[in-house]
Amino acid sequence: MLWSAKVPQVEVETHKVGAPDVVIPTIDTVRHEALLSTWLFEHKPMVLCGPPGSGKTMTLFSALRALPDLEVRSILLVRDVVEQ
Repeated sequence: MLWSAKVPQVEVETHKVGAPDVVIPTIDTVRHEALLSTWLFEHKPMVLCGPPGSGKTMTLFSALRALPDLEVRSILLVRDVVEQ
């Protein structure tokens, strides 16, 4: 099955677009969420890297919400790490 067939059609509620839990599905977000969900389900460690605003946190939270029997208590997010 093509990834494009897995992208759901959504009605965007414009007043919610600024909320951090809104992910507009695209081929890339669906693909990334599927990969993250697989790694999370298998308890694989991961590091998400990318520039600010690239969707790392929203994609991670979306993948976590999709997992059954999982309650997210906290997540450690580190910014501006500098090598010493």
